[in-house]
Amino acid sequence: MTGPDIFGNHGVSLRSLDLSMARDLSVIANDAEVAKHLRNIFPHPYSYDDAVVFTSIVLGDKVNSSWPIFFNDDLAGMIGMIRLYDVYSHGAEIGYWLGTKFHGKSIAEEWF
Repeated sequence: MTGPDIFGNHGVSLRSLDLSMARDLSVIANDAEVAKHLRNIFPHPYSYDDAVVFTSIVLGDKVNSSWPIFFNDDLAGMIGMIRLYDVYSHGAEIGYWLGTKFHGKSIAEEWF
């Protein structure tokens, strides 16, 4: 599930994910420095096909939400929310990652 585009300050925005972003997503996600800080389910190397599968899953998910993070119109990373279940059903896990060339640009500070 994706939501409406959200534009912040300093060139940072969250936008709706679509398949046209798969190529750029695969390029910035195919980085060992990105993968080593994420769950094991995050593939490395990260291929174009991985990006297409991920995008298809996100677009079909009616419960959880994910958005691409843009910095000055460049795809910089992803942020997502996963609803928790059972005794944690009133909560959610929020996670994000940024491509290494976008580190140190205060992007995360825009939202947190």
